[in-house]
Amino acid sequence: MFTPLVTGLSSPVDMAVPGDGSNRLFIVQQTGTIKIYQNGSLRSTPFLDVTSLISTDYSERGLLSMVFHPNYKNNRYFFIYYTALSGNVTVARYQTSVADSNVADPSSAVILFSIPKPYKNHNGGKLNFGPDGDLYFGTGDGGSGGNPENTAQMNTSLLGKLIRVNVDDFTTAPYYTIPSDNPFAGSVDVNVKKEIFAMGLRNPWRWSFDKQTGDLWLADVGQDLWEEANFVSAGITANGLNFGWRCYEGTATYNTTGCGSIGNYYFPFFTYPHNDTGGIAIVGGYYYRGTKYPDLQGYYIFTDYTSGNGWLTTSNGSGGWITTRQTNWPSPASSFGQDENGELYMTSLNGTIYTVGTAIVTPIKLLSFSAEKHYDRVIFDWTTENEISAKQFILEHSTDGINFSAVTSVDAKGQSQNTYEYGYDFKNIISDPDNYYRIKMINVDGSFTYSQIVKLSKLGYDGAVDHPIIVQGHDIHIYSSGTIKLVKVIDEQGNIVFEKNFNLSHTYIDINLATKLARGTYIIRLFTDENIETQKVFLQ
Repeated sequence: MFTPLVTGLSSPVDMAVPGDGSNRLFIVQQTGTIKIYQNGSLRSTPFLDVTSLISTDYSERGLLSMVFHPNYKNNRYFFIYYTALSGNVTVARYQTSVADSNVADPSSAVILFSIPKPYKNHNGGKLNFGPDGDLYFGTGDGGSGGNPENTAQMNTSLLGKLIRVNVDDFTTAPYYTIPSDNPFAGSVDVNVKKEIFAMGLRNPWRWSFDKQTGDLWLADVGQDLWEEANFVSAGITANGLNFGWRCYEGTATYNTTGCGSIGNYYFPFFTYPHNDTGGIAIVGGYYYRGTKYPDLQGYYIFTDYTSGNGWLTTSNGSGGWITTRQTNWPSPASSFGQDENGELYMTSLNGTIYTVGTAIVTPIKLLSFSAEKHYDRVIFDWTTENEISAKQFILEHSTDGINFSAVTSVDAKGQSQNTYEYGYDFKNIISDPDNYYRIKMINVDGSFTYSQIVKLSKLGYDGAVDHPIIVQGHDIHIYSSGTIKLVKVIDEQGNIVFEKNFNLSHTYIDINLATKLARGTYIIRLFTDENIETQKVFLQ
């Protein structure tokens, strides 16, 4: 549910709150001004006007973001991110006027970063302070298509990176210091950029930290086929991670010239294609921490720039995710905002700020989905929970695992009990080399969620199980519909405690870690020739 809060703005692209208890919303307009919304109205005088400093000669340029220092209430510092007249990506620090907290002091400006880039597009554009008190921002790869300079994979370039610096040095240029645990902080190579925190990004337009846990939610705009959303638990820091571009677009191979093994890269938890069920440019949001809409609690919310599609992602309780798509969201969406109480807002280039709420019940949850070939037919079984809000199940088929079409539909029973089990016997002559199936679960409000994809071949069932990683004591049983390439086990501190390459034609393996690991919680990452699975497990 999206309710207009402010209208008539000039290309709003970001929002920020000062954290001083004033309940003010600071609205960043791409055209160069920042305005304040307070007590139900928009102040006529801009908080800051930098129109004379910025370039707006391309749709991705302009004033793009702002953020307040965590100690703003006492020091009055805030930061802005913009494209300068030169085309350089620029991060500048300002102070609010001593006499009036609703007006910035233009004379207080100092430049922290001025990063040259070869093309007009892919400017990144989001500032955030992390739970550690450091300033973070994401930069685009420099632009063009396919990152021809490969800057995202170069530690000598600030482009295509997540940057982290400490900005508590208020008096000495460059007005920041390098955190000692940045991945390249100790490098003796003067060409290596010590400010880099993570790399392998294409255009991280909008991303956020969970204000309660410190988890990182990072949306990265894709190339021609895939948009991606990444999650990095605060227990597994993003420090030193490589998100894969341009070696990979989402989880798909893009250009692996000069790239390392697949285990060197961190892959998204969700991707969507460039079609009517997806869109063309992902807009990252926030994990809801408000109280007005209990149905949104536990969900990460994000959208697409133009398609009007939006997604709600929640944990499945086993280290994986359940992502529900909704339609007819405001478009063109440019960003999300979060107030001091954790309530959410969406900004749109149509000049409107919307409050984000909900009038729907929690979406149906799929507990399991499996398929098995029996001679000339395929037997499908699935189990659901919370089906009271479900309307219909649509079984979909594909020969490439990407483009799906409906095969048949089953009306939901609308059961109020906790779980309900379905069985469907569908006669299908398997004439293609590979067959893929999934279930589209449609809720009564029109929103829907896709199941995992089940793959079958001419030879029969290829191992589609809802939870591919099963733990019994210290024995880990791993199933896969593809060839298992690599298995990593990561402890709660983010350390890789077990890693093994397989590169065999196995779709099932056993690993015993009884003599290697202590009792506790671990993250298992499974790399196959088809995708990457992540699951949280507990070893006895």
